[in-house]
Amino acid sequence: MVDFSEHRAAIEELYTGVCTITNRETTIVDGISETGNAEICKNQPCRLSYKSFPQSVDGDEEYKSYQQVKLFISPEVNIPTGSRIEVTQAGRTQHFVASGIPAVYDTHQEISLEVDEVS
Repeated sequence: MVDFSEHRAAIEELYTGVCTITNRETTIVDGISETGNAEICKNQPCRLSYKSFPQSVDGDEEYKSYQQVKLFISPEVNIPTGSRIEVTQAGRTQHFVASGIPAVYDTHQEISLEVDEVS
């Protein structure tokens, strides 16, 4: 088996942010369903990555920009699609929703994010 500990340590040195991740959870108490936020992790080291794509719409001479946001985080954290993610990086706090299935690697995982319009 390959030891990825040095690769993982190098990636984790790039984590300049921390995040808190919550997910909606339904529990049954005395026969009554209750839905609330369950905290998956708090102050978890992470990194946001941004990539912009210029786009033009058919018949539209105006160019619009699309931005892709990815979260890089430890592969051990289980983050279901739809989880709410609060990230503080570079002195700013932003709110996102995990929008896709995580790409999990031996050294990290990458999760596509969307801006959380509710927060």
